[in-house]
Amino acid sequence: MRIAVLGAGGPAGVNVCRALDAAGHDVIGVDDNKDHLVWAEPYCVAVGRDAGPIEPDVFHAQPDEMVRWLAATDLPKLMPSLEVIDVCQDKARSVQLWAAAGLRTHAVTIGPEIPDHLQIAADVLGLPFWLRASKGAGARGATLVDDLRTGYHWIRYWQTRGVEWEWIAEEYLSGRDYCWSSLWHDGVLIAGFARERLEWIYPHLSPSGRTGTPSISETVHNPDVNAMAFKAVRVIDERPNGIYCVDLREDQEGVPGPTEINAGRWATTSPLYSEFGVNLPDLHARLAVGESVEPLDNDIYPAGVRLSRHIDCGHVFSEVPVCA
Repeated sequence: MRIAVLGAGGPAGVNVCRALDAAGHDVIGVDDNKDHLVWAEPYCVAVGRDAGPIEPDVFHAQPDEMVRWLAATDLPKLMPSLEVIDVCQDKARSVQLWAAAGLRTHAVTIGPEIPDHLQIAADVLGLPFWLRASKGAGARGATLVDDLRTGYHWIRYWQTRGVEWEWIAEEYLSGRDYCWSSLWHDGVLIAGFARERLEWIYPHLSPSGRTGTPSISETVHNPDVNAMAFKAVRVIDERPNGIYCVDLREDQEGVPGPTEINAGRWATTSPLYSEFGVNLPDLHARLAVGESVEPLDNDIYPAGVRLSRHIDCGHVFSEVPVCA
């Protein structure tokens, strides 16, 4: 099968190409940055800035902006609708839907009246609360606010730099951090697994200590995480289709709550997919072209597999499974 991977030169894109190549597919790597695209070349039969003359059987996108673009096209793919993608890429909308369903507390939008709205957030959520940009990956704009002056000056800093993000304040979830990756087809869960993030990559470079991707994570079998993530997806999409990666974090009582869904794209754990027998990017591609795939349910990988992020050949971050 010919598969075009858009954003193939990024860390997650390289790992998707690696997983698809391991399954025997012909991978076409597409990326705007030719210097990054070279990292995907060992796993691709062709690379370039567009699909070129080679007609792929199916398309897959990794960067959020390309995910949204692909969802709006008629190109062959398996992914959530554009409407679902838009909800998932707007953290305020998704959190409010979960709150209405009883899965989370409501978020507070921080508008132009910054001091007043921060005070409202403190009244509703208490201190500390979590402040972040409503859109964007990599823990964009995230910081813990235990003093309202911190929140005010943090937002004003970005505004003085010419950045006009929309901001939301949320309940601070202080417990363990999880990601549940899943593949769905016509409303049926095909496969899913959870991992706990244990250490963030370069945490000292971010005021929040989070940089959107872990340097160490570990697969877990946690029925509460699986159940909450399943519910979180169904609240957003009544008939899920394609990839849904749910981020969750525990509250002080150890109850996991969803914080966001990265829909339509894989997390960076793709090497795990081929190392332990279930290659999710392969299953995704096969479903996209109409092949039948037997549902595998949750916990498709053994618990305790530790994933360590490192620099691969001095170029790109990748994850290597190491059995604990």
